[in-house]
Amino acid sequence: MLIDAAALARIYAVQPCGILHVGAHAAEELALYRAAGWLARCRVVWVEAQPALARNLEQRLAGTDAKVIEAVA
Repeated sequence: MLIDAAALARIYAVQPCGILHVGAHAAEELALYRAAGWLARCRVVWVEAQPALARNLEQRLAGTDAKVIEAVA
């Protein structure tokens, strides 16, 4: 992510009620979303086109309310 989610929340008062993350890869931004407090308030939908990465994400995010969609945008 080019802009830190915590900085968006702090500087611009960005408080999303949902996140659509296209190009999820390995969900490296998960920690940034957590640090910004966004995971406590909204659901994240992760979109990843590569089947192996999408399966890994599903396993990694199992037990959360996150959703992984294997698709190309």
